[in-house]
Amino acid sequence: MRLTPISTFVLAVLLGALLWAVAPVAMGRPLMLWEGVVVAVAIFALLELWRRHRLWREREQTESLRDSALW
Repeated sequence: MRLTPISTFVLAVLLGALLWAVAPVAMGRPLMLWEGVVVAVAIFALLELWRRHRLWREREQTESLRDSALW
């Protein structure tokens, strides 16, 4: 799955909404607004880090292939 900046944001919002829906069952109480915001921001940050790491790894592989083709 290729994550774009927009899809990262959408996925973070969807995961936050899912957590918001599941929290009353898991915790015995609904999430407060600030807890939901913190979770959504954390999810977004983790997804963005993962996306950047994948892009970096793809770039490294491409450069490696290019360098080996030059030899």
